[in-house]
Amino acid sequence: MDWIVYDATISGWEKEHRGGIDPRAWFRKSSRPYTGVALRLWPRLGKEAAFTSVNVDRLPPHLAKRCSKLDRNAAIPEWEKRDSFPILLATSSGRPSNELADPYEMRDEFFGLSCDLDQLTDFARKWGRWDSNNLAISQSERIGVLDKKETPCIFPHWIQHEQAKFRNALCAAQEQQKQWLSHPERTILIVQRSQKPYFFVTADSLTTLESCRGAIAATITLDHLSRSQFRTCSRDKCKRPFKLESEHDRKYCTRRCAHAEAQRAYRESAKPEKARKDRRAR
Repeated sequence: MDWIVYDATISGWEKEHRGGIDPRAWFRKSSRPYTGVALRLWPRLGKEAAFTSVNVDRLPPHLAKRCSKLDRNAAIPEWEKRDSFPILLATSSGRPSNELADPYEMRDEFFGLSCDLDQLTDFARKWGRWDSNNLAISQSERIGVLDKKETPCIFPHWIQHEQAKFRNALCAAQEQQKQWLSHPERTILIVQRSQKPYFFVTADSLTTLESCRGAIAATITLDHLSRSQFRTCSRDKCKRPFKLESEHDRKYCTRRCAHAEAQRAYRESAKPEKARKDRRAR
């Protein structure tokens, strides 16, 4: 499965119109509420634009907040339209692979993702779709039902939100672990096999596990069932969860993070002394 980065800009309010979306009605006053916003998508590598629509709550937080305060019967200001944000779209659905992938390795890479779009794109190409959500993409600005193509998508701004959510869930206290396990979506079934791997996990809805998001949630459920304890790395630039395997009071996930933090602390402590020497030299 390959992915392309698009820059999305708001082009107006989305309005239901005879089974599709009529762009001519975006800026007309109407007693019917608008269901979301229409987006124009420009590929960073390519010239052909695409069109789609999303609910306001799927926009980046700063845009969602501003749009939620606008009158739904009024036109969206021009300065809102110029504020773009990235979206990853799959260029092909890809064929299911028979190769077994390690969900714990994928989870570790997920927690290591930064705001870098190239890094997120490489992650998606390696591991596949993030969740079961699709965007209805059209090549025409008049988005009709027959013209829509359901396309897997990834919203980068949501990835950071999901990182914080899963990090808190993995490093949760015992009472919070019980709340996680009691949620209906956390129900899994462990099936035994006659060959390696001898156990694999299924769920009531297979779509919940056929994605990175579902696989990560399943690993957290298994860790809570085994009563494993995790802690977040104390290094601000890392924040990766790591498993506590002894009673030793570890603060960092690796020696590399511990060394980097020690160097940072040394540089911070050396600043006052350096400043005093500079003043004396003057």
